[in-house]
Amino acid sequence: MRTLSVPFRAIALIFVAVAPLAAAAQEPSVRPTSGATISGRVMDSIAVAPLAEAMVQVMSADRQTTRSVMSDSAGAFAVPELPAGRYTIGFLHPVLEVLGVDAPLRQVDVNEGEQARIELAVPSASRVRTALCRRSDPADSTALFIGIVRDPRDGTAAADASVVAQWLEVTFGTGGIQQGVRRITATTGPNGWFALCGLPPGTISVSVRRGTDSIPEMDLEVGPLELRRGDLYLNAPGNGRLRGKVVTADSARPLAGARVAVEGGPETQTNAQGEWALADVPLGTRMLEIRALGYYPDRRPVDVLVDPAAPTQVALHTFQAMLDAVRVTATRLTGEAALSGFSERQKGSGMGRFYDAKQIARRNPIVTSDLLRTMPGFRGDGSLMMKGNFSDGFGNFDVDCSAEVYVDGHLMRGISADELNGLVMPENIVAIETYSAGSPKPAQFESGMSGCGALVIWQKPMNERVRRRR
Repeated sequence: MRTLSVPFRAIALIFVAVAPLAAAAQEPSVRPTSGATISGRVMDSIAVAPLAEAMVQVMSADRQTTRSVMSDSAGAFAVPELPAGRYTIGFLHPVLEVLGVDAPLRQVDVNEGEQARIELAVPSASRVRTALCRRSDPADSTALFIGIVRDPRDGTAAADASVVAQWLEVTFGTGGIQQGVRRITATTGPNGWFALCGLPPGTISVSVRRGTDSIPEMDLEVGPLELRRGDLYLNAPGNGRLRGKVVTADSARPLAGARVAVEGGPETQTNAQGEWALADVPLGTRMLEIRALGYYPDRRPVDVLVDPAAPTQVALHTFQAMLDAVRVTATRLTGEAALSGFSERQKGSGMGRFYDAKQIARRNPIVTSDLLRTMPGFRGDGSLMMKGNFSDGFGNFDVDCSAEVYVDGHLMRGISADELNGLVMPENIVAIETYSAGSPKPAQFESGMSGCGALVIWQKPMNERVRRRR
């Protein structure tokens, strides 16, 4: 999935201005002519960047003069040798097709020999959101996802496809705490376009179906007031190729031996230069997962097309780096403050099971995953798998699921038992709380669409921790 997303509040409105070209020295010079010249720049006000390869169209009021030019890599354009008069100006670009909007038309009057400048722009994200979702409440922090569903073989639009977004929602009422699955469905039009309004910040699951063609569920992270746009490619017969490079986030050092896999497809490992390539990957938008021991895994949608896509560049953060960021921005989740929250939940919530430092020590674990062998709700083999009988909103299922793991309040998405052992030593654990699959959880430990339980681990303050064994 090729996407671009930015917070709505980061958008500055782009205004149209007409002025002598001499006042804008940054514009490319225009060869003097006897006619008038209209020049300027096309901006993508959602990405806050110049819009290259936009087709700028100019038409005179009497429709006797029409011109078309393409904007360059800096978004700049110039239309010389125009007769004096009034002109209407607009532009075309694929991004407008994805947004499902037309560029506003502008008018400008020019005299013989005059050089005029005009700024053109994609409508701002806030305006797109208001127009499509009819929501202008400043307190509304929901996100918007718009795009086009296509066939991966030739890029044609797929009409009448159902695009479904769903997420777990926790509600508090007179009947207590309840959780269920909330869904929003959009049907693509003749041009394959869709819009999903009202998405909550966090992890949502998106899937697409049209007849026998589909896109399996994929996880997307959306932020408050975010606009995400992009194409989705249906799964189709045939194979494509993917390639890319994996580096460390702290030093951009190539990461060798990282596992790269496509969900439902092949997998490989990176070489000494951090490079990887996958052949015979099923066509369509699919989830790519990159994992390396000691690093936070990366999961992202990728488009597998007939023509090979550009390389996928991934920078992995260490687990410790992720936890360091939490300590800087949310120190209340560590040390005594965290234990205070632990104690309050232990006394009042009635939802989970709670273990303090003494109870943990009595289990005499060698590695952290040893604790899971005797904890109710887990499978008992030292893995992070929890026993089934949980609900996904359609009904109850007797299947095992992987627990969501939180360390010092931070969700360690996709972590394995071995990676948890390398990250957390039993001697440094001061408290654990567990929540069974299908049972209610505190809102801060509810994430994604897994419907599974949670393992929450609290450690000692950094200056009191036992150093890692060598």
